[in-house]
Amino acid sequence: MTIRKKLVNPYLALVGFQTQAAGDTGHLAGFPFHLSDIFGPVFGVLLPTLILVFVATAVYAWARHRNRRQEPSRFEGRVPQPRRAHTQADTPEASALEALEFALYKRADTAIRDYYASIACLMLQYLGEKYQIKVHETTTAKILADVAAALTDSQLDYIGEILHTCDMVQLTRHHPTRSEQDDIYETARDFLEGQAKGL
Repeated sequence: MTIRKKLVNPYLALVGFQTQAAGDTGHLAGFPFHLSDIFGPVFGVLLPTLILVFVATAVYAWARHRNRRQEPSRFEGRVPQPRRAHTQADTPEASALEALEFALYKRADTAIRDYYASIACLMLQYLGEKYQIKVHETTTAKILADVAAALTDSQLDYIGEILHTCDMVQLTRHHPTRSEQDDIYETARDFLEGQAKGL
């Protein structure tokens, strides 16, 4: 009896082996992964996380903006007094204090930099008139150095805080809170009132 050997195509045998090795997945053994096997879990975790971070950031920004707008000001509802005519009895301190009252008109969010610019301008004008120093086209450090001999350390601290704060608001993106806006007003007022009393 002659036994005939069944010829098998090597390529088909290889494919059959790969199909069998893949099992019920239906994938070829040589290509065991689909793109969805890799990117599915990634997008399944990453995408919801990104959405959650975005929503949380938006809620935080909204809440912060709302709190800032609703934060009560110590000067809310305060109306500056009408400007009075200047007399020979006016002092540099009185003129500066009057200008400070009118700076309150510029405390709106859209004009906050004008508010700080007004305070810086009236303080520079006061220092220039009171101590006969150059205040235009010069630096804050130079101004402080020019008045150092005429002021105490405490007075210099007042002036330095006012001018440096005004510089920061005008030259950077910093948006001061209502509390900070109140503080710059009170600092300038306290300094000028102390100067008027000779303190």
